[in-house]
Amino acid sequence: MVFLVVGCTNKYNYATNEPFIVVTSYSAGPNDYREMYEENVAIDHDGKLVLYTIGDDDLIIKQDAPILEVKLNDEQINQVKKVIEENEFWKLPRDVSTPSEDGGFGYITVNLTDKTKEVGGLNPDDERFNDIFQSAWSLVDGEDYQSWTEEIEEHIWENNSLRSSQKTDYRKDEPFLLLSVEQIWAEDFSNVYHHHISIDMDGNLVLFAEAESHVKIGHDAPELTVQLTDNELEEVQGLIQEHFWKLNVFLRNADGDNRMESITVHLTEEEKTVRGEDPNHPRFITIRDQIINLVDEEEYESWIGKIEKYIEKENPDLNNPYGY
Repeated sequence: MVFLVVGCTNKYNYATNEPFIVVTSYSAGPNDYREMYEENVAIDHDGKLVLYTIGDDDLIIKQDAPILEVKLNDEQINQVKKVIEENEFWKLPRDVSTPSEDGGFGYITVNLTDKTKEVGGLNPDDERFNDIFQSAWSLVDGEDYQSWTEEIEEHIWENNSLRSSQKTDYRKDEPFLLLSVEQIWAEDFSNVYHHHISIDMDGNLVLFAEAESHVKIGHDAPELTVQLTDNELEEVQGLIQEHFWKLNVFLRNADGDNRMESITVHLTEEEKTVRGEDPNHPRFITIRDQIINLVDEEEYESWIGKIEKYIEKENPDLNNPYGY
């Protein structure tokens, strides 16, 4: 009887010199490199929870990468241990994958004083595995997690965006940059059109309008052309190099309206579009405002007046949709 009790106690003699549990998740891909990073939650016997990621041969993660630390109380620590034991972690098969071509990987590592075991795989669907996995992840506050993901993605963009090339081989036969800002005609959200600013390698900046939805805009619509100096063109390219490739393709703004804005950059071998509803990311705003400031303000306002008169003339029903 004594032997049995001692054996049971030693079975879960958790490590004290390292986290007693680490849960890991990451995308199975294929995906953008900015989303292909591990998310690890480690908990030690003193109640320190750490959310972090690590690098590999394909992803640079530096030592100053953001981490999230949380101090747990004894009840929270004991609850995680209880879930590990009740779900008989040591009896779980090491591979709990389910057949799939995409999704995500999940792993649990439990460290005892004398042994370690890792269980996981692609899209784990084992109930006992998921109970243990969630017992750790549930201790991460949702808002704290969101803040951490934004910070770690910024770290990844900063350190990995220009690894494969300097991305300066701009398309030469057509504009290499296009800024697009959505507009609403006659205060009706079904009447959408766009203001575009394009720039080519010869320094030709063209401001023009493009139709969408019910608004009709033909090839004879007014345009505004500006010839950029070499310095102005270099400044635009410098901002692209410094900021654009570090942006995610979709920019989140919880307080944004419905006005979509986008910036597209064309290289000879690839292109990328960054878009968002009323984007407030400082990198995006820096590029957008610099492009707009290349156009004289009075000339810009004059062009807007012309394009609005053109739309009014070409779309008489938009101002009076009911025929009154």
